[in-house]
Amino acid sequence: AAWEWGMSQRGSGDFLGAAKTHARAMVAFETVGDHAAAVISALDRGIDLAAASSSQDIVKARDALELSIRSTPTVKGDDKDIPILQRVIAKEGEARMALASILWDANERSAAETELGEACARLEQLDADADARDKVVEKKNLPKQIKPLISNLGYSIDDILGAREIGC
Repeated sequence: AAWEWGMSQRGSGDFLGAAKTHARAMVAFETVGDHAAAVISALDRGIDLAAASSSQDIVKARDALELSIRSTPTVKGDDKDIPILQRVIAKEGEARMALASILWDANERSAAETELGEACARLEQLDADADARDKVVEKKNLPKQIKPLISNLGYSIDDILGAREIGC
């Protein structure tokens, strides 16, 4: 529930509180062996710090975003893990957009455009991969995988944006 609490704090405008809570969630998830959720929490921490930073105070946010973005390739899985892997890539896209925003604000236009371009490319690849997987399912006449919704909460780490739900 720590990740969800961080999202609640973000929603109420307490970005620094959200960053601290997402840092705690990251450690907790890593402790129980849920590396994907730990990486999502780290990405969210960076997004929170970016939202809290001013144009003079972006170093901590930038460092957190760059470090968490570099950690996304460490998330591994097999076919049953595809939905969580898709959510990691989607969250990485959000983090890259946040990084692009603070770089742009710091007048580092070229670096900002590079990050935004990479975010868009990764999100487009995510959608293309999902489309290719759907075609295989259709061709083999397999049942389509339905994304479970966590309806008793407004949001859950298991119910965040994935393939075809975020883009540039």
